[in-house]
Amino acid sequence: MFTLIFSLLSVITAMIFVIIITRTLSPHEYGTWGLINSLFVYSIVINPIVTFWATREIARGEDSGMTVLSFGGLLSMCGIIIYIVSAYFVSLESDLDLTVIFFAALLIPFTFLHKQISSINMGWRPEIISYAAITSEIIKIPLALLFVYSLEMGIEGIIITLIISSTTSTIIQVVYGRKKITRFIKKEFVKKWLRTIWVPLYPRAIPMLFATDIVVFFAITKSAEGVAFFTAALVIAGLVVYAGGISVGTYGKLLGSGKGSFLKENISQLFYFAIPFAAISIAFSKPGLFALNPIYEIAFPVVIFLSVRMMFFLLTQTFTSYLVGIEKVDVKPNFTFSEYLKSKLFSLPSLQIIQNSVYIIILAIVLLIESNPVNEIDLVIHWSIIALITQIPLSVYFGYLVQKNFTLTLEWTRIAKYLLVSVGMFALSYVLYDKYLVYNTDLIQFIPNLLLFIAVGVIGYLAITYLIDSKIRILFNAIFSEIKRTKQ
Repeated sequence: MFTLIFSLLSVITAMIFVIIITRTLSPHEYGTWGLINSLFVYSIVINPIVTFWATREIARGEDSGMTVLSFGGLLSMCGIIIYIVSAYFVSLESDLDLTVIFFAALLIPFTFLHKQISSINMGWRPEIISYAAITSEIIKIPLALLFVYSLEMGIEGIIITLIISSTTSTIIQVVYGRKKITRFIKKEFVKKWLRTIWVPLYPRAIPMLFATDIVVFFAITKSAEGVAFFTAALVIAGLVVYAGGISVGTYGKLLGSGKGSFLKENISQLFYFAIPFAAISIAFSKPGLFALNPIYEIAFPVVIFLSVRMMFFLLTQTFTSYLVGIEKVDVKPNFTFSEYLKSKLFSLPSLQIIQNSVYIIILAIVLLIESNPVNEIDLVIHWSIIALITQIPLSVYFGYLVQKNFTLTLEWTRIAKYLLVSVGMFALSYVLYDKYLVYNTDLIQFIPNLLLFIAVGVIGYLAITYLIDSKIRILFNAIFSEIKRTKQ
């Protein structure tokens, strides 16, 4: 329950943080920041050598915590080298500020450490991650106001903000998760990780390809502004992913028990939150982008396509965690490569790699054909359409695999209710704000007015679903009970 609550709170804090950035940085600077984030994916590609095994080992009662942190520190040094090299080649023949891009390398060791301690806690107490995450999100706001807005430090200010907030989150996780961090470094864990290095590294091709779209777009068009439009739209559409907080603990549960009796309700609850989040992103795409920066308002069609894409992406990630969670091939101390090839640890990433490769190839072809005669925003719209179309088949197939492996029957009637109520309430919100919302550049006036129209849809959705769905009443009663217990 805490995970869910904190995920919802994170939506608010994350949006405030992004607004500070987008209102302060120029489109060129914001596009540069988007490119830096993509390059980051390449730098942390080796971190799963330890984080992948950490979660699985801790969930099964093994004592690998200190070994994870120690060996992971060495990997972070390699990550810095990867980032600097990739940043240098991507930025060639561009007008990007290399000093700023290289300065961002300071984030890498903090990112490595944060992900390592998170992987440890994910294996036994995933709620610890939520405690740390919400604290980090909250302190980011005053830090960003200081370094980015007041001192006008630009991207350097963002980097300093993230270093401080990441360190705070890490300290909290270390304090709560210290029982799983022993004083001893065990060589047998390192030997196992290096012997089976291909197991965690192979799936890393997925996020690398996923982030390559921005790199490909920039390499072909040389347009940091186009990247800025896409990144801004992704901020609004990315709200959908926060609904995934409802499933964050299922991976560890499946690893520990191998049973999926709770998944039916978990999937229904995932849809319960994901559908209205997608509806908010779509219905409020124009004012949402206006809030980020009026410059980005013209990108509202991109938000619509990406919101639907992120819905399918969330389902793909959730279904993957279910299926990988019941895989037992790695329980054997000396499992063979051929056994790995027959397992879900290989087949599922392979399908995602194929899907992302098709996405990148189609995107590159379209950009090469259209980059000259078509204007920038049209290119970004086409980019979002390609992203959506190439995501759908994989999500559908993974949903089929989940039903097959867990003998699940999805509660389509409940899901249909959530969809109909969501469409109805947020269509009403759209009609109201389209008629009465005044687009004021003063955020102090604009944001509260915007939130009122969003609240109409949210309150209506929650109220109606509470009345028509008994299981939602049970969910909310459980949330209220958890809050009361915490206060006591």
